[in-house]
Amino acid sequence: MRAKRTSIYINAPIMAALGHSDSLSGRLGDVCDRYAEIIRRTRVEQKFSEAEMNALRDCCNGTIFAPAQLIAGAVLANFEDSAVDGLYDKWGIDGLETARKLNALTFAEQVALVENIEKFWAEVRNG
Repeated sequence: MRAKRTSIYINAPIMAALGHSDSLSGRLGDVCDRYAEIIRRTRVEQKFSEAEMNALRDCCNGTIFAPAQLIAGAVLANFEDSAVDGLYDKWGIDGLETARKLNALTFAEQVALVENIEKFWAEVRNG
């Protein structure tokens, strides 16, 4: 993939993640590469059936998962709150079993799940 030159605003969270480096773009590349590898290695989508993943995507449609510390437990909360709307029946899933799986996720796995959900909805928006 060819490198693309662009401009970005280095705000406080980005600076905190990057630290000080001789090459800001090189450091940014390293941080993003490591983050992507963490997300890839969680293989979080393998912990859930396709119906469960669709239910999780459904209940989180429109959710803003920022700042990052708000991610802990957020998908589980959305999922449980959606029980009254018939989400479990809609997708034909065992809500208690899915909630158990969500509750067992590490924080890195929860972040990976959020990334999966956000990627899904971005692809829907972009056709």
